[in-house]
Amino acid sequence: ASAALSKIAQFEQQHLANTAWSFAALLERHGPLLAAISAVARGTMAEFLCQSLSNLAWAFATLGEEDAPLLTSLAAASIAKISGASPQDLSITAWSFALLGFWHGPLLHAIA
Repeated sequence: ASAALSKIAQFEQQHLANTAWSFAALLERHGPLLAAISAVARGTMAEFLCQSLSNLAWAFATLGEEDAPLLTSLAAASIAKISGASPQDLSITAWSFALLGFWHGPLLHAIA
């Protein structure tokens, strides 16, 4: 985690999503790293691909990390890119928001 934190500002969208996903797959909740990923991701959300958006949502949901600013940004980016999203991207994103109990009507409407 400390190695990632020292370089987090240089990470591209896929690196951010993959790092969050990796820690979530290990069920390793590292608060400072998640906060840093959230901060950098919110500033670069427009660059995220659909799969990276869903992976980031999955990671935060799996760790039970309800980061409202991140989820709001993630929802907006997902809506903007919805035409390029796969069914898997959409289902993972919907599952993640549901698991966290984070209601975002426009996102759910767009997915439906």
